[in-house]
Formats: sequence, structure tokens, C-alpha cells
Amino acid sequence: MLTAAAPSVSAQLGSLLERFTFSDRITPFPLAVSEELLARLLAGEDAARLAVQTRLFGSFAGQAQTLKLTDGIRARRSMAA
Repeated sequence: MLTAAAPSVSAQLGSLLERFTFSDRITPFPLAVSEELLARLLAGEDAARLAVQTRLFGSFAGQAQTLKLTDGIRARRSMAA
């Protein structure tokens, strides 16, 4: 709601707390290294991709069940390793 103290949307936004986010992205990360790593992780058919994910990360993240590649590699995993 607009008020006398904050008569515009920008004034309303200015009164909000600053937003902080965290990314565990490694910068700078060489493009050639990234492309090679992604190529290895995405080689083969779905079963092979899931097996690679489980082999690399299964001991602490559980067995890979599905992969989504919309904006990177996103894996749904079982709770048990």
C-alpha cells in the first residue's frame, strides 16, 4: 500500500531490507574446463548419465533418480546412498 511516507513503489522497495543471496559458483572457472566436465557428465544415454552421477556423488548425496538439464545439471536423488 502506498503511504505518505512511501508514496511510490520505488520508495516502498527502498524501505525493505537488502536482499542477500549465496551462490557456490566458482569464478572465474575456465570455459574449456567447464565444457569438458559437462561433456563427461552428460555422455551417453539417461542410464549412463545417472550411473555417473551416482558414482561421483552417491556416497554423500544418494543415488541419482532423474536429471534435468534446463539450466545446468539438476539431479533428483534418493535419500539413501
